[in-house]
Amino acid sequence: MVLASPAQRATDVDGVKNYRPVTATSISRHSPRGKRHGGHIDPSALPHIYAPMALKRDLHPMPDFVREALLEHGLTGLYEARPDYQRNDYLRWIASAKRVETQRKRLAQMLDELAQGDVYMRMAWRTRS
Repeated sequence: MVLASPAQRATDVDGVKNYRPVTATSISRHSPRGKRHGGHIDPSALPHIYAPMALKRDLHPMPDFVREALLEHGLTGLYEARPDYQRNDYLRWIASAKRVETQRKRLAQMLDELAQGDVYMRMAWRTRS
C-alpha cells in the first residue's frame, strides 16, 4: 500500500492523519503510471493508493432572513439543488458581513445567481450531468 508522503498528509484538529483512497479512474492514462501500462489501467489490478483527505469546513446555520427570502422568491428548491459547499459558502459569506446593508447586498446577489442558475459567486457554473 502506498501512502502520501509526510508533507502531503493532512492533519485534523485531533492530530489524526486523514487519507482518502484514490481509485484507478482518477489516474490519467497520460500519467507516468498510465504510460507504463500502455495507457490501459485495470482497476482490479491496482492496489489502493491513499492521498490526503480535505478537511471539512464547519456548516453554517441558515439565518431566518435568508430562509424567508428564499421562500418569498420561490428559490428554495434551486438553493437545495446546489452542492453542499456552495450552500455553505453562500451562508458563511452572507453571515460574515458586519453591516446589514452588506448582508442585504450579498443576499440579493445569491438570489440573483440562484435565479440565473448558471452562476456561482460571479463565476460561470453548471451542474454535472
